[in-house]
Amino acid sequence: MEVPMRTRSGLVSLPLLLLALAAAALAQRPELVIQTGHADHIGIIAFAPDGRLLASGSSDNTVRLWDTATATELRALKGHTRPVLSLAFARDGRVLASGSADTTIRLWDTTTGRELRVLGNDAGQAAVAGGAAALVFDADGRTLISVSIDITQGDTGLLYALSFKHWDYATGRLLRSFNAPCGQVITIALSPDGRTLASGGFDPLILWDVGSGRKLRTLVGGDKVVEALTFSPDGRTLAGAGRLWDVATGRELRALNGYEGGAFSPDGRTLALIDGRTKINLLTVATGEVARTFDGPQLGVDCLAFSPDGQTLASGEGDFVIRLRDTSAGRDTGTLRGHAGAVRALAFSSDGRTLVTGHETTLFQRDTIRLWDTTSGRPPRVLTGPRHAPKGIALSGDGQTLYANSSGVYVWDVTTGQELRTLKVGADAIALSADGQTLACGGRDQTIKIFDAASGLERRTLTGPLTTTYSLAITSDGRTVARGGPKPIIELWDAARGQQLYTLTGHAANVNALAFSPDGRVLASGSRDKTVMLWDVKSGEVSRMLTGHTGAIYAVAFSADGRLLASGSEDKTVKLWDVSTGRELLTLKGHTDAVLAVAFRSDGRTLASGSADTTVKLWSLPSGQELASLLALDHQDWLVVTPDGLFDGSPAAWNQILWRFSPALRDVYPVEYFFNEFYYPDLLSDIFAGRHPAASRDIAQKDRRQPHLKLSLADGVTSATNTSARNVKLMINVSDAPTGAQDVRLFRNGSLVKMWHGDVLKGQSTVTLAASVPLVAGANQLTAYAFNHDNIKSSDTTLVLNGAESLRRNGTAYVVAVGVNEYAPNPFFRNLKYAVADAEEFAAEVKHQQEQLAQYERVEVIKLTDATATKAHVLGALDELAKKVQPEDAVVVYFAGHGLAAGGQFYLIPQDFGAESKRTDRQAMLDALLTAHGISATELEDAFEGVDAGHLTMIIDSCNSGQVLGGEKEGRGPMNAKGLAQLAYDKGMYILTAAQSFQFANELPRLGHGYLTYALVDEGLKQGAAPREQNGTVSVRDWFDYATMRVPTIYREEKAKLSGDRFAKLRGLNLGAAAGTVDEVQQPRVFYRRELEAQPLVIARPQSAHP
Repeated sequence: MEVPMRTRSGLVSLPLLLLALAAAALAQRPELVIQTGHADHIGIIAFAPDGRLLASGSSDNTVRLWDTATATELRALKGHTRPVLSLAFARDGRVLASGSADTTIRLWDTTTGRELRVLGNDAGQAAVAGGAAALVFDADGRTLISVSIDITQGDTGLLYALSFKHWDYATGRLLRSFNAPCGQVITIALSPDGRTLASGGFDPLILWDVGSGRKLRTLVGGDKVVEALTFSPDGRTLAGAGRLWDVATGRELRALNGYEGGAFSPDGRTLALIDGRTKINLLTVATGEVARTFDGPQLGVDCLAFSPDGQTLASGEGDFVIRLRDTSAGRDTGTLRGHAGAVRALAFSSDGRTLVTGHETTLFQRDTIRLWDTTSGRPPRVLTGPRHAPKGIALSGDGQTLYANSSGVYVWDVTTGQELRTLKVGADAIALSADGQTLACGGRDQTIKIFDAASGLERRTLTGPLTTTYSLAITSDGRTVARGGPKPIIELWDAARGQQLYTLTGHAANVNALAFSPDGRVLASGSRDKTVMLWDVKSGEVSRMLTGHTGAIYAVAFSADGRLLASGSEDKTVKLWDVSTGRELLTLKGHTDAVLAVAFRSDGRTLASGSADTTVKLWSLPSGQELASLLALDHQDWLVVTPDGLFDGSPAAWNQILWRFSPALRDVYPVEYFFNEFYYPDLLSDIFAGRHPAASRDIAQKDRRQPHLKLSLADGVTSATNTSARNVKLMINVSDAPTGAQDVRLFRNGSLVKMWHGDVLKGQSTVTLAASVPLVAGANQLTAYAFNHDNIKSSDTTLVLNGAESLRRNGTAYVVAVGVNEYAPNPFFRNLKYAVADAEEFAAEVKHQQEQLAQYERVEVIKLTDATATKAHVLGALDELAKKVQPEDAVVVYFAGHGLAAGGQFYLIPQDFGAESKRTDRQAMLDALLTAHGISATELEDAFEGVDAGHLTMIIDSCNSGQVLGGEKEGRGPMNAKGLAQLAYDKGMYILTAAQSFQFANELPRLGHGYLTYALVDEGLKQGAAPREQNGTVSVRDWFDYATMRVPTIYREEKAKLSGDRFAKLRGLNLGAAAGTVDEVQQPRVFYRRELEAQPLVIARPQSAHP
């Protein structure tokens, strides 16, 4: 009897570490540190006396400590609740003082990052009493002097006074305090010796005696408005009001071309001044001539500071960056960058599969919205749209349409990532009905505009008493809208009829957050008065007041069943409330800044919270356990990190991870130290699947000393250079390796080109390895690294060579297609019907598509079917490719036939598997045949290692084929793992298998193909079903993703057409052992690097469906 469906196999194989613990334990238990940098404008920077440490203060309320030599963020000092305005180091550099608009001064131990004390909170005595502040440590080494602008409301208007305070900073005791009335001052500066204060603004520039508060003199002349003031290091010269002044006499020394801020060099001979906010001029003080000019960013330069040796100028700039410049050479030497912004909006799709997050961004960046897939290991997708952070996000009920408001309302198709339309409406808040039909937009006027969500057409305008919108909510049916704003009232509207129902009163301050319960009966409101109120929508009466937060409320959200309410606050916490009783159930602590957004997943088991601290945190309910933090870094990068140190993310984001081994400031090491133990691919999906991933609690005491590598040309060149040579000889010097050096890898543009296996030192203290490497036109970034004997990765060594245009070539696309129907006689594997047809059609279609694309000089097909598909021929074909392939070439290898997982190894079964065997023991016979005639994953690894192609792809349509990649988490990073998966990572190789490690792969007469090949070729390419880029092309990444999604659906469709018994019989081969679980859905397995290539392999540009 003919068996209409067969499986492509014969049988299956027979036989952290907790983080941030007590300081005493840190030597053995490392702390994971993520360098996010500042998330807002940098207003003040200061060098420590030794010049190695730089402190920066920002509007993100934090102080950051940076190592200027390595551009590494060492510490984030958090505690202030408003922008940091001033910084000062003690004379020995061991204490840092920071002054803030929150009216406090905080003292920090710079060696440990520990907060020593807070000045200004006792007895309501504010240390910083107004807008600006200046700090200096007195020369006596015991006193900290602070001066601020005290602004109070008088009977006739605002009253200004300078508030002088002298502190014993060792004890925190206030020694002296006095005020001096002044005019409308907007900027102040203290002389380095702490004796003189300069003040300016809309009134004249005035000098004051700090010891007494007495006015010394008024400096007449200069600009009408004083924007910035700076003293020279000796305190004798003052820059301000467009002039240089002699402090002792008040005499004008020289006019400046404006003065918007600056810094004197330590010797006082050079003044760096901000010119037009976009340039920095180095002015010779003695002559007034500009010696050098540095260009700044479009967003402007906000502050400057010289290093103590005067060789480095640091600038805090409007793009959240600190740039370091060599003042002698006139070049940039480092960038201390902010990588993340505040999270202002969150939303889960109704099915819980997608989490959307909206992030703060700088003015000229547009990548502000991320879509996180909670069910797969795919990187979050980036939607490009608003130039500023979205203030609100809404998803349609089917999860297909996304709305976000910034300067307008942006609408996207979630599936394609394409922007559908932009509503030109000023919207500070938006709300979308659950049925997806009604969109409400509240702007900076008295109106709420109601739109038809599908068409974008405006239905009506509602005009109420509030002058602007802080918060907006709409019921599920779109009939009722609520708005909050700068007054302690809430407008409640009948949106369908355009009538205001109620004005709700009860709060004592502005209303920042609103949410309706799913049934529309309850309205929750959060206010700056630190309370949450629950309102009966029908009557307009308050039903409950929820108290407990100690700061303003910025976010509220109901669970899907309406029983729980979450609130996020300025106090850095999330609280969960029982809606029916008003009882506080949980307080979730973990954020280090205000919580700005909260959202429940539809299953009610997970809560997400977004914060000004740049993180999204996931919380398990009802326990309140913190599950993970999500970070969106720069344009495309991302991290997921658990509290115990497991992490996943994009490779570029790994570089933002450090391990801290003790409280000591510089006792930090790169991510490679614990990469193997803590890197966890697909971490987010495993968390949402309830798998409870956890770090190992018992890590062996590995030796973390790294080998040192240096990469150079044969002539010793170690810096970027141009070359027209096709091949260059490279030298890798390996030294300083007390724990050995092994498995040295050399990469060109991220792809492995050479590997030295095993111990390379062989008892020597140093060794130099040589390799000849072909170059391509354009940039060739060469990178090498190694591992010590405990598999601890070294730091990378790099060399950039710029290949001449004469090296450019189009390359060749090689397609190796292997298919086996007719096997040599053997007791294990029956013949197949469609494997040869699969291989032939695959090769023909790929060749057709590549010739249509014309991206390669030619397409060469190497076809091995049935009698020619022997082990020797398959490995021989790969060996021949290794000899002739060039970096511009592409290699695609396809196999259709039987496959087998056995003894922890995967084998392709070639045509000649059926050689004679005299063994009678069935298992022994199989083992002998696999060894002699099977093509193991190890043999494939060896064959592919020598193939130096620009693009390398492999597809295996056989049973058990997922085992070729080893375990689920193997070979997914720069680890020293073994196997084909690790080689695939190193080479940037794409691999797609028809099934998991112990699953069947099926073929069916109705399709005339195996399931995987049918999805790839017939549907994906011929019918044009694979997703396309904007230019109509299909990348290999999208092609593989389509097949991975489609094959399980095909399996279910085919099973539904047959009875259970019929389908089960079709799966079995009656060999006494099964190759998989009969009822398990066939699920392909895909492998590729997370990061996008600069030039991804385009597989096709389907014109239209064709036979």
